[in-house]
Amino acid sequence: MQQDVDYNDTFSPTPGSTATRTIISIATAEDLELHSVDFTQAFIQADRFPEGVNGSPHANTSGIVYEVFRPLYGVPSSPRALHKTLDSYMKSEGFTNAGFEESVWRRPADAEYAADIVISCHVDDSLITYSSLSVMRKFKSALLQRFTVTDEGPVTQYLGWQLIRDRPNRTSQLVQTANTERLLHTFDMWDEVHTVATPMLPGTRLVKADYPDTPNPTLQRRYHSIVGSIGYLVR
Repeated sequence: MQQDVDYNDTFSPTPGSTATRTIISIATAEDLELHSVDFTQAFIQADRFPEGVNGSPHANTSGIVYEVFRPLYGVPSSPRALHKTLDSYMKSEGFTNAGFEESVWRRPADAEYAADIVISCHVDDSLITYSSLSVMRKFKSALLQRFTVTDEGPVTQYLGWQLIRDRPNRTSQLVQTANTERLLHTFDMWDEVHTVATPMLPGTRLVKADYPDTPNPTLQRRYHSIVGSIGYLVR
């Protein structure tokens, strides 16, 4: 653990949207079972890092170091601790990472599990695909021996997406109505939104005078939030 790396900026890998779409696409094309499980209070189920919290909330006791016994919500290193715990468990069960995706694991069929299993974890939300219901039940039973999870069954909602599957015709749709509406409400655009062909009026010329010497930090944060939210929406 390093100060200014693990405390201020701690990174925990999550599957890219391409990986999630690929898993859904494969499950759709091959008519596989696609289920989700949610890790209940996930961070406190993780193995803790050997770290302390420097300082003390009390005056004149700055020499005290507190040690946390469980990763806690709000602690920057907690998501990484959860990922490390999940990765260690998956590999102990015979899974390997799927390419460069560190939060997607695959286990090929063998004597213990009669079908391939692929599991993707986005922090505490997991997407699992397999071709056999008996394998599904056996794997979930093994998972419950180590973690407390909520079995959400066949996927209909995942990370804000609505999944509509037509298994007889092997088609799926990802619908983002809920995410879009939430974004519009968050930025107070619900009552004033209008579709346009371009983000600016054609012929608009920007000059240096349009940019203030001291940008308004509130507007700047709002702009960054809007762009980031739209970027997530269209990934």
